[in-house]
Amino acid sequence: MPSPYLPPSPELWLRPPAPLDAGRTPEAEPAFPALPGREEQEQTARQLQDLLHQAGLAATVTAAISTPAFLRLEISLSPGTSLEELNPLRQEIQRRLARPRPPRMLLPIPGRDRAGIEIPNLHPGRHTPEELFLDPDWPLAPGELPLLLGKDTVRLLTLDLAKEGNLLAAGYDSQGLGSLLRQFLLSLLSRQSPGEARLLLFSSQQETFRPFAKLPHLLLPPQKEAEAALGTLEWCLQETVRRRRLLAAAGARSLAEYQGTGEGDRPRLPRILWMAADLDALLAPRCARRAQELLLALSEAGAVGIHVVAATTGVLPEALRNAFSCRICGHLPKDGTARERLDIQEAECLQDQGDFLLHTGEGETLRLQTAHFSLELCTRAAECACASQPFHPQAELQTFLHRFLEGRRALQEANLEKGMPQLQFAEPTADDALKCVLAAGQARPDLLASALGVTRERAENLLDELAFHEYLGAPDATGARPIQREKLPPGALGEAAPTRKTLESLLEELSRKIAAGDPGSRTVAEYNKGVHAIGKKIVEEAAEVWMAAEYEKPESLSLEISQLLYHLMVLMLKKKLTLEDIYRQL
Repeated sequence: MPSPYLPPSPELWLRPPAPLDAGRTPEAEPAFPALPGREEQEQTARQLQDLLHQAGLAATVTAAISTPAFLRLEISLSPGTSLEELNPLRQEIQRRLARPRPPRMLLPIPGRDRAGIEIPNLHPGRHTPEELFLDPDWPLAPGELPLLLGKDTVRLLTLDLAKEGNLLAAGYDSQGLGSLLRQFLLSLLSRQSPGEARLLLFSSQQETFRPFAKLPHLLLPPQKEAEAALGTLEWCLQETVRRRRLLAAAGARSLAEYQGTGEGDRPRLPRILWMAADLDALLAPRCARRAQELLLALSEAGAVGIHVVAATTGVLPEALRNAFSCRICGHLPKDGTARERLDIQEAECLQDQGDFLLHTGEGETLRLQTAHFSLELCTRAAECACASQPFHPQAELQTFLHRFLEGRRALQEANLEKGMPQLQFAEPTADDALKCVLAAGQARPDLLASALGVTRERAENLLDELAFHEYLGAPDATGARPIQREKLPPGALGEAAPTRKTLESLLEELSRKIAAGDPGSRTVAEYNKGVHAIGKKIVEEAAEVWMAAEYEKPESLSLEISQLLYHLMVLMLKKKLTLEDIYRQL
């Protein structure tokens, strides 16, 4: 029986909006320049041709393709002329054509024996939504769950999420990433009914998905709290397990096989798209560990029809990046870390708005450009989608999420002493831990874990760091440590900062402690354990330095390096080495 839902026709929501009521103001639409005219295109080609001749190169401009961001010219070289002879002309082409940056060169164009020169437009623009959604290739795009990505120089690019699995978008421009996700949602609305695809949306910035708050495709209203988004991920994992059992009972290896060969009474399973506009917010300390576990567990869930699409402006751990078979990287600043974000080195050259690189699971990298999808335009589209069916949140999922959040709150309250401050830190450090300890008046790992939103193991490590500086004493049977206020840094008590230590002064201080033989001194205890035990601590601290360099703030890295130096100095004293012995080897 056909679905009563009619996907919105792009002509309906791409048309100019009706006159606004008094007092309403539309969202400002960005004014992007049109494609360069034929006259401007021919003038640029002539200028380049003249420059090539003046440089003594037997080369001819044979073709041109114009895009909103650049003009690509095909160059044919006479026999005996090397493609590499074009490379030294980059700066001269920029100067002579008065362009904002040097051209990109394809030497040669892949699969051709000719060169390509991409000359940036004087006023780079973007494709319009009409160009994408009214393209005749879009209704013909293959796949069960096609997403409209954008255009390369001449063709429309789409991605079948049902085949590819999960998708990660990264870049430093959060507004550009938000527009890209809205483009994905509109492409889903124009091809999928609520019976075919359902949505779970998360964004800590409520505006990103505001136009889509009442879509009939939604399983729940868009979530803005990280804890609630974590709950929807938990539900997705449970749904994955349930679906795998259904497929196994039916003898099917994929959702497509299950749907295609099913009996008439077999329940229809819509594809579920879990989408996060800012994955970084979900990876805050309180949720990070479980969120990473869930995302990794869902990396193969596409086979049963559950897909994750997420955007990030940060750098993710390599294991988490690998949970996404397809990746899109947007333009970055000149010092951007494209390789650290998505392992796509070519992203360093993307500098235009809407410019992206798609890296597929097969290792192919494609360049594309998107359009700008404003909230006003998306609102018109969502109104068309909501016209025939109202939004009904799924009751079972609502109940699951309510119980999940209640359980999380109960667990947090159980671990939290009355009066303990609820402090939130993106990357907790020893300084953050000291503030919590002083505020609570006691140093216990369970209290610190609840206050900072970290695991007990991480809280114990932070307390160890404070004990290393002798701010805390040895733990008792419950794990609590006494606060040694007489040894606290003056800054923590509002006093003047102390004199800075040097390697020489620290080594001298450690020597005095070892000579005194204080049984309560951590330095003496480590020294007495011998070289093997000290070496294990050095290896452990070196690993901590590495991890801090990869994922934590500079303050955390400097703290880890200071601890590594401390253990190295204990080893030096054990082996009777001086700093002069070290300096001679530098």
